[in-house]
Amino acid sequence: MPNSIYGMKVFSPEQTKRLDISTISEMGITMVELIEIATDKFVEAFLNYFPPSTIVFVFCVSGKNGGDGLAISR
Repeated sequence: MPNSIYGMKVFSPEQTKRLDISTISEMGITMVELIEIATDKFVEAFLNYFPPSTIVFVFCVSGKNGGDGLAISR
């Protein structure tokens, strides 16, 4: 069961990995395609709160989120 912070579901790394694997299998997509879909949704939501001219810094900590950070940075 995910935690909730400010109405947003927060999943553990293990839960996220299981969800990623399940989504990839059910949708018949690759991990890269999943990252691109997640990136599009994140940027769309971000732009609802901040104008496109906002300066943003993207930091990727240890783990396997470098691809997500790179895609969001684009």
